[in-house]
Amino acid sequence: MILMAGNKTPCHFSRERWHPMLPDISLVAKKLNLVIKHENESEVICNCPVCGEQKGHMCIDKQKNVWHCPRCDAGGGVYGLIEQTYNISHAEALQLVRHMNFEDLPKRIVHEKTSAAECELAPLKTRDQT
Repeated sequence: MILMAGNKTPCHFSRERWHPMLPDISLVAKKLNLVIKHENESEVICNCPVCGEQKGHMCIDKQKNVWHCPRCDAGGGVYGLIEQTYNISHAEALQLVRHMNFEDLPKRIVHEKTSAAECELAPLKTRDQT
């Protein structure tokens, strides 16, 4: 944590720590057109843009403003998501966020749903043990 000269408000410069000046990571994910599988007030589950998995392993924590994919072990903050999605530098990610318009997001995001017919059932023995 660093105090800016003449300012008593702490400023966090770490890429991974949330501070009020960072945009909401869930809004950034929507601007990046990530395929959202599930969303609630605390997290967003979506496909990982880094490893390309399609089953919704990537988790975005809205409270901490961070993301992580256990499949490829990629993760980070807002800028890390942009950097790894587009394979760009941190400076380029900063520039990209400055030009993002968050006001043109649709009110409701349509989520991809999997039908019950597409889901594979576990063997009966496995289901009975749970």
